[in-house]
Amino acid sequence: MNKIQSCGGLVVNEKHQLLLIYKKNRWDLPKGKKENFQSHKETALREVSEETGLNVNGIDQLTELIPTHHYTRCEGNKVLKETIWYYMKYKGDSFKLKPQEVEGIIHAKWVPIWKLNEYLQYAPLRIQYIVDFFLKNIYYPTK
Repeated sequence: MNKIQSCGGLVVNEKHQLLLIYKKNRWDLPKGKKENFQSHKETALREVSEETGLNVNGIDQLTELIPTHHYTRCEGNKVLKETIWYYMKYKGDSFKLKPQEVEGIIHAKWVPIWKLNEYLQYAPLRIQYIVDFFLKNIYYPTK
């Protein structure tokens, strides 16, 4: 079975809000296919920027999280998709989000951490899993 790799970001801003995108009738995290010439970190940064319009110059930290795996279809074939996730701290103007409509993303939104359950119930299980892992093992809010 073929395997494809993608990379994405779990982005949190200074107001303790997490960046979500809305695509295919569900909430998700920005991610995309890795290009051969790019590192995992470069891919994650590029995809976050492309899918949300976020300026990557405001990202001051990238910490690798655990990967997720799921089966999908690519060119009619069943493939295993591995996504390498990065926790990203964002310090900058977070009000100028621009969803990448050509990729079917109709909304990009900062969601307060305490309100995430309202959105994650409409997210794939792998996204719920990575957010839960982050909140239980990595996220320590500081001012």
